[in-house]
Amino acid sequence: KLTSVLQHPNIVQIFELDNIDGQYYIAMEFVDGRDLLKILARSAERRIPIPVDVVCFMAAEVCKGLHYAHRAKDIYNNPLNIIHRDVSPSNIIVSWDGHVKIMDFGVAKARADDSQGGKFVLRGKLGYMSPEQVRSEELDARSDIFSLGIVLFETLTLKRLFLGKTDLDTLINIRDVNIEKKLAKYAFIDPGLQDILRRSLAQKRDDRFNSAQELQIALNDFL
Repeated sequence: KLTSVLQHPNIVQIFELDNIDGQYYIAMEFVDGRDLLKILARSAERRIPIPVDVVCFMAAEVCKGLHYAHRAKDIYNNPLNIIHRDVSPSNIIVSWDGHVKIMDFGVAKARADDSQGGKFVLRGKLGYMSPEQVRSEELDARSDIFSLGIVLFETLTLKRLFLGKTDLDTLINIRDVNIEKKLAKYAFIDPGLQDILRRSLAQKRDDRFNSAQELQIALNDFL
């Protein structure tokens, strides 16, 4: 119900939520394509990197959908304060004709809904959380920007950014973000794009882009 109000070209549309004989279902927009996780897996398998301009285009398109969701309001014009909380390759789908959409706001949470779910419950995929998410702090749109920064890095390098040997190692790697050490291993990334990654993946949220739209503009300027 929360995300069914979102209508944007870069968000997979939810048409209907109902139940038949007690069995709930969601009717959603059909996007004929592949999710980014499958694309990355195939690229890594064949050792064929995705062109940098395509990577930046996909990330910028996701920014459009996120910015819209972050600024969404209810019918009374009150901000919904939606945060996706699970921006990851499996939740980004690319259609055969080149449309990029973000989907599955399944762990999204509006501030008005803070009473549900424990404050210290980790939501989302561990490898794509923000430092504040790991620390179970209150989140804002900049948490999604950090997660998208991880996706951007991994799509450029075809390597996992924070994945550790155990879940705890992964969470510690995110908490202690050392992006410079990672960037040093991938000197082929253009300096301008490295700066975008640095700002997206800053440990302190005040050092990141203020909005998904800011990140989108930076990516478009780079292109």
